[in-house]
Amino acid sequence: MTVNTKEMAGTPVETRSGLSVGKVGSFDLEAETGRLSVMRVQVPRMLAGLISDELLVAWDAIIELNNDKVVIADTAVPAQARHLAQAQPAPEVTFKEG
Repeated sequence: MTVNTKEMAGTPVETRSGLSVGKVGSFDLEAETGRLSVMRVQVPRMLAGLISDELLVAWDAIIELNNDKVVIADTAVPAQARHLAQAQPAPEVTFKEG
C-alpha cells in the first residue's frame, strides 16, 4: 500500500490502547537514506503544556499507518500526558433543531 504523506496531514493518531493523541502534522526523513525517521503529531491544547506543541514519534513506535488513522505504541506518549488525556472526556456535540 502506498500512502501519500501530504494526504496524511490531519489524520487522527491514537495509541494501541485507543487513547486519542492528536493528528499527523508532518514526517521527518533521513536525508542519507530517504527513510522516515519521525512522525510529528499535533497534540490537543490540553496536552500541549506537558509535551510541547507536538509529539515526536519514532518510526519503530508506529504500529499501523493508513489513510483513516495512525496507531502508535502506548509508550510513545509520556505517562503524564496519557493520564491527562484519559481524564478529559470527549466534548459532546449537540444540534439545535431550527
